[in-house]
Amino acid sequence: IAGGLSATPAFGLTGAAWVRAVVQVSMVGAGMWYIAAWLKVPVPVGALLRLLIAAGMCAGVARVVLASLPSSGSLLASVSAGVLTYVIAVRILGPLQ
Repeated sequence: IAGGLSATPAFGLTGAAWVRAVVQVSMVGAGMWYIAAWLKVPVPVGALLRLLIAAGMCAGVARVVLASLPSSGSLLASVSAGVLTYVIAVRILGPLQ
């Protein structure tokens, strides 16, 4: 909260977004450390990375479709293309097995 309150007046929404991203990445790291160190459960890093790749592909396709269609239906088309890309990527990459 302190990071967001101090970064937002100085850097605006971009500063708040960066603070939020740093906090989220730190919490994921702390959670993975806790799971591995204290609970003695192996963290499926490979599967998590494959999910990250699928999500990146989804975002990339959605962005390209949104930028290439100037019509009012471009948002619906980009979300549909992103969902389809994500489903196919998850099936091919197999992180949920």
